Amino acid sequence: MSFAWWRRRKADAYRQGIDYYNERRFAEACQAFQSYLDHTHHPNDPESRLARFYWAEARMEMGWSLLRRKEVEPARLAFEDAVEAGCRYPDLLLHLGRLYDGQSDFGRAAHYYEQALDVHPGLAEARAHLASHRLRQGSESAREELRQLLEDGFLRSEPVDLASDPEFFESRSPEEWRSAILQELELREGEERPVAEALDAFDHSPPEVARSLLEKALRIRPQYPDLHFRLGVLHARSGSLNEASACFQEALRLNPGYDDARTWLERLRAA
Repeated sequence: MSFAWWRRRKADAYRQGIDYYNERRFAEACQAFQSYLDHTHHPNDPESRLARFYWAEARMEMGWSLLRRKEVEPARLAFEDAVEAGCRYPDLLLHLGRLYDGQSDFGRAAHYYEQALDVHPGLAEARAHLASHRLRQGSESAREELRQLLEDGFLRSEPVDLASDPEFFESRSPEEWRSAILQELELREGEERPVAEALDAFDHSPPEVARSLLEKALRIRPQYPDLHFRLGVLHARSGSLNEASACFQEALRLNPGYDDARTWLERLRAA
């Protein structure tokens, strides 16, 4: 086998992986990128790092598809592969926690909720799940988690004014607080469908349709930074730069670690 032939074969695998990824054929993309990575002797060169990034993204997308088909265990394995390869999206980590909750593996669920909060401290659902676990365990940190949730207005049906109610912890038992948190989580999970439709429309629908769905989803979930970011991208692409800038700033306010929003905002300011 000649060295030139080997290099061509490796390059072909990389290009094929990109083509499959762009066509949303994620299983084939994973196979092509894995073939490329299996034949590289320089794992830290830029192209190899990019191949690992695309492999991880493709595995994550496979996980979402499997989850939509109710294939929970294969979805979990795909998500964990993606996380291990470097995907650190808060929603991905949140869903892994939920999947482990469904298996009653509460220790591993809490691990992923904590990781999600490390990436996005404002992700209320991850904090709520974590508070629920700690209330059930009687953990000392449960009070602080609950205080943070209440300060952020998480319990929309029963808001608590901490300043005027210093005895708020004692106003309910830990199990009553936990029940209130779980009820709110159930309500919010019911709101996820329009959010998922809006995010999907950004990738697959005409801009006007996507913008309408994103605006509708934001009326339901105004604290969701990804919705603000994607709406900002649509505004930027249509030339509405002031509106785009406002969206990116709001995404960054909600999640100061949102690097993509910061990059787009810097581009707008440079322009």
